[in-house]
Amino acid sequence: MIAQKPAEGILAGTQWQKSKTFVVPCTCHCGSKVTLSIDVDDFGITTHIFSNTKTAYWREQLKITYKESWLVLSLKYAYNDWYNRLGICWTALTKGYVETEEYVMLSKQQTLNLSQALLDSIATLENFEKEAEEEVIDVTYHKQTLGD
Repeated sequence: MIAQKPAEGILAGTQWQKSKTFVVPCTCHCGSKVTLSIDVDDFGITTHIFSNTKTAYWREQLKITYKESWLVLSLKYAYNDWYNRLGICWTALTKGYVETEEYVMLSKQQTLNLSQALLDSIATLENFEKEAEEEVIDVTYHKQTLGD
């Protein structure tokens, strides 16, 4: 298996001189995604990983069986939804934070493409970093030769 260009499952985001961004959607089409931002900053090359998390909205306080009438099902869905929402609010009020988790499933090809995109970005940003250092050295040399 070889990394692809354009890469399957890896969306290029904003591309700046000092930064590259990639969006990696989940393969199960649930709407989850991870955004990776690779930047050159004062600490060197850093990677930031962002994702939107979801609560455990699938938890059921009242078990749902689909043999019930639509009215009973609607009431159970509403109860479960509100129970979960109030539980999250109570946790936020008492603890000061809410623990959630997010995951994104990647296919083998997506994983390979993501790793190659990260390696390519690091190489590009290292070249930019070297060029920026050379410009600073160049300016310093010219100031010394001009007597500044």
